[in-house]
Amino acid sequence: MRSLATDLAPRDITCVVVNPGWVLTDMGGPHPKMTPAESVKKLRDLIETLGPTQSGKFFNHNGREYAW
Repeated sequence: MRSLATDLAPRDITCVVVNPGWVLTDMGGPHPKMTPAESVKKLRDLIETLGPTQSGKFFNHNGREYAW
């Protein structure tokens, strides 16, 4: 993603990686923290805040940036 972000920066395209959180799915196990709808809401809220300065970064669903 970091390489793609660099390649697409001249075209003003923001690229990020996002962890959707522990979601109630078949793979999520017995005690997830969120429903799919809750996760999608958080992801949409996060995406609305992103711009070129965040390109190439990795975020949690709540907007916390992970260090790579």
